[in-house]
Amino acid sequence: MRAIIFDFFGTLTDPAAESERLTTFAATATALGVPADRFTAAMAESFPRRATGVYGGTRDTLLAMARACGAEPSPARLAAAVRTHHAGAERVRRPRPDAIRTLSGCGTGATSWGFSATVRASCARPGRARRTRA
Repeated sequence: MRAIIFDFFGTLTDPAAESERLTTFAATATALGVPADRFTAAMAESFPRRATGVYGGTRDTLLAMARACGAEPSPARLAAAVRTHHAGAERVRRPRPDAIRTLSGCGTGATSWGFSATVRASCARPGRARRTRA
């Protein structure tokens, strides 16, 4: 078996989209009713745990972050924060302009490298895991 492994963030995604992450954090903080600077600090500090799924899905993660900021959001606030955060995540995950073409070149065909290409992104929210075949 031969494989090529691509990192998702910054390799397949457009690094310029990262500039939207702080805007997303600020909007999510507002939806939760917590100060944006405290929320951003909590998100930064918790990154290793969030990246490995310690808190669970988005809802549980945002609840943990709100609590780390000293807030207990209502169910309505938490639901709004989840929607806001998901919308922001879609913007941050936009692909590089050449990512699809590059991945397509990994597949079978006369001009390809002869690899079977599958993209798996564990960063997708539960129920929306992304898997594409190039």
